[in-house]
Amino acid sequence: MVVAMKSGRGVRVVRQDDGKLAARLPGRPECVGYGTTDVEAIAELFAVRTELEGHDAPRLRPADDGGWWAESARHPGCTARGETPAEAIAAVRRMEERWR
Repeated sequence: MVVAMKSGRGVRVVRQDDGKLAARLPGRPECVGYGTTDVEAIAELFAVRTELEGHDAPRLRPADDGGWWAESARHPGCTARGETPAEAIAAVRRMEERWR
């Protein structure tokens, strides 16, 4: 069952089949946040958006098997994977620290 809700700022929150909520921004497929409540999902969404708007924003792309890949803008070739965009960004930030 999919239930859609709309929030301010054009955010769309959808309950997925696994019960988690996904908050998305229209036109930005990489901007997605997940949570068990709409507040959690929207908070993660805006944390991802903030990271992606920085001057050294990682590049995100969906993984073939369902997760996400993030590539560092600071260190080309430095990549990390996560189940969500937020996890991929956090993982690539940890890899950047080791890259030095």
